[in-house]
Amino acid sequence: EVTGEKKQLLERFSSFSQAVIIGSGLTISVTPSAPNICPGSSVQLAASGGLNYQWSPATGLSSTTGSIVDASPTATSTYTITGDDGSGCTGTTGVIIVVAPLSVSIISTDETCGGFNGSATANPSGTCGLGYTYLWNTTPAQTTLAAINLGQGNYSVTVNCGGCSATSDVI
Repeated sequence: EVTGEKKQLLERFSSFSQAVIIGSGLTISVTPSAPNICPGSSVQLAASGGLNYQWSPATGLSSTTGSIVDASPTATSTYTITGDDGSGCTGTTGVIIVVAPLSVSIISTDETCGGFNGSATANPSGTCGLGYTYLWNTTPAQTTLAAINLGQGNYSVTVNCGGCSATSDVI
């Protein structure tokens, strides 16, 4: 049996309580995490890690709520996404959408003496995290950065990056 001073201490602290908070909030993620789009295009963004989501700013978004939105900004934009679990726990993240125009120029070397020894090299500019693809209007079609064994004539190349494309001609 506990008596005396020890009993008084136990009685005093037996009604003591303290709130303990575990964790520091939700981890909200967005997919894709760093999208690049062409001018006039859109990208679907999907948030995860929460139950409810708020997106801002509203400019260029199909909705400011929900886990999935379509974004079609006219210029490179940063969006903030705040998610909650329905019980007051929140988390925030952001995503930058890069709007990158694609263009292409051509550097060419003329054929000589009527031979098929000319060449043309595409020089694309713009951001392309996916890697460029090429299609020259040669016969047979060439699909590399440089078209080779060209005779006298007019040629064009179409450069693609995801959904963006640009075409240039060389005479």
